Amino acid sequence: MTYEKQHPWIDVFLTIEQLTEAHDGGQARHATAYKIGSKPRNGASNKRKDSLKMHLDGMTAEKAVAVCFGIHDYWYTVSDIVDSSIPEFQIGPQAFDAKAADRPSKQLLVQKDASDDCIFILVDIWMQPHCKILGWCYGWEAKKFGEWGEPTPGRPCFMVSQWDNEERKSCLHPPSELYGIIEQALKEAKQYA
Repeated sequence: MTYEKQHPWIDVFLTIEQLTEAHDGGQARHATAYKIGSKPRNGASNKRKDSLKMHLDGMTAEKAVAVCFGIHDYWYTVSDIVDSSIPEFQIGPQAFDAKAADRPSKQLLVQKDASDDCIFILVDIWMQPHCKILGWCYGWEAKKFGEWGEPTPGRPCFMVSQWDNEERKSCLHPPSELYGIIEQALKEAKQYA
């Protein structure tokens, strides 16, 4: 069975303006981190160009999620530099974190100190401005079912594959389920307002 039949992805086509906004946001996030002397998390590279790429890729994935689900009002763009515990999206009590995949392996990478209750969303940005939302899982699922490894030297994390393999079943849920989850989170957010 192919991945497409198990969990069809959601295509998101960013306009040039949306992609530019994401890249401008990534540059701003990078500049803010550099200005306040923020250290790379979890052993990430200290090289400025590597850090810039991570910020650009991350903001592109976040923008794809914001566009797809219409949740721009719940998107934190720079504040997570000061406090890394703030997720990219907070809708009522539910936190969401978009993770960019720009490599052929397309694994969802979740850090050891990540919140168990946060929903992590895997976004393929390889062919931007065409992005694909590939799937999602809770932090606790990534920690329980993901493989512990070091895809980037010095940056260990839980790696969740988008495909089942002989050794491990993927814990990614179909991305289409996010529509209902986000709708419910929006309803709960109105109760808190």
